[in-house]
Amino acid sequence: MDTVSIAQRIEETLLQQIRIMQKIYEYQKTLSAGVFDRSWEKIEQCVVKSTEASRDFLQLDKQNFALLQQLNPHNQDTSDFYGYTAGLPVEVKQKLNQLYQQLQRCVRLSKIENDTLNAYTEHTQFLISSLVQAVGEDKKTSFYTKTGAATSANFTRLVIDTVS
Repeated sequence: MDTVSIAQRIEETLLQQIRIMQKIYEYQKTLSAGVFDRSWEKIEQCVVKSTEASRDFLQLDKQNFALLQQLNPHNQDTSDFYGYTAGLPVEVKQKLNQLYQQLQRCVRLSKIENDTLNAYTEHTQFLISSLVQAVGEDKKTSFYTKTGAATSANFTRLVIDTVS
């Protein structure tokens, strides 16, 4: 296969990866909204869709790497995208490098959204854990499981039920 047709296939793969990363980013934003709204069905749907999209992205990434290796199969020194595209005609190289940079931006946006949700979740878990420990230790409160057995105040999960 000649380098121009390989470059076209790499371009197609990059475009597909960009579309998938944009979907993943949208799923993450919807997931965050679901967490804030406590919409468990929305959260579950987003996790399933994100997992499927991540698998598709990984498959395309492997395909893209195989195509990049076909551009310069005898060079063992090349370890990054730009090294693989360096030998292409200028216009083709610029187009592929721009698509790769766009893909990197999409990945960074996704990482920021993921880090934000993780930080929120960790903060919330710490806050609730601190509150429960403060209430349990100061008030000498007893804790019980669903079945009525006494338990320690070391919680991994907490359900607060209110009676109206």
